[in-house]
Amino acid sequence: MVRFVKYEGLGNDFIVIDVRSGEVAPAPEQAVRWCDRRRGIGADGVLVVGPSERADARMDVINRDGSMAEMCGNGLRCVADHVREGAPGDLRVETAAGMLRCRVEAPGWVSTEIGAGALIDPSVPSHVPDLPAPGIGISFGNPHVVFAVSGPTRPAAEAHGPELTRHRAFSRGVNVGFARFTGGALELTVYERGAGLTLACGTGAAAAALATWRWHPAAPRPLTVELPGGALIAHHQDGPGLGTVWLEGPARRVFRGEVEEPGGQRL
Repeated sequence: MVRFVKYEGLGNDFIVIDVRSGEVAPAPEQAVRWCDRRRGIGADGVLVVGPSERADARMDVINRDGSMAEMCGNGLRCVADHVREGAPGDLRVETAAGMLRCRVEAPGWVSTEIGAGALIDPSVPSHVPDLPAPGIGISFGNPHVVFAVSGPTRPAAEAHGPELTRHRAFSRGVNVGFARFTGGALELTVYERGAGLTLACGTGAAAAALATWRWHPAAPRPLTVELPGGALIAHHQDGPGLGTVWLEGPARRVFRGEVEEPGGQRL
């Protein structure tokens, strides 16, 4: 039996496995079974919480298709709340995208450093039919392409996301965001590599905020990013590249449980 905690942040839901307490991280095929919403626990991915020599904990991310992700913004809030057990305070979490600072503001409400955004070649992808302009590529250790759209964002994500997330310019796939800035807030839908359409994407929200501040320098800072699952607040700090983004929003523990699954691997 493997013990787990189910978390969600704006409907982006995760199975948290804490190997610090003796649990064993799942193999990719096990993660796929656990994430199945009919035959498993059901989740967008598995977050493996482990020890770190440099931070309070380490987070590894397994997508629901078994692939590994460098970072997960909503997952980071959930891990921070899990490590602090909801107690307000600061911590650092090591990820494959680097060391990130977090702050549990109150039980279930967390601010996280997403990191410094870096431009990927802005001409990639250079043109997509039915979209008015090329996407802007931004990396937070994991790659994103953000497109500005003039209408509802979900239809654009449904129409173009499946193809673009496998764009040939990105050997490991790319997360694709479709953003509409209304002057006061940003509407966003993200098609994630390895997960498809989700209710929220933290690093996608950070990438879309940076893209919006680049397209609209007078856009509010902080900026409210409205996702299908709810709102995140994006804060900007000047720094290298496009600057550093912090996100604040909810992280909710849903339930604890056990899953009967032999074997596994250590990360």
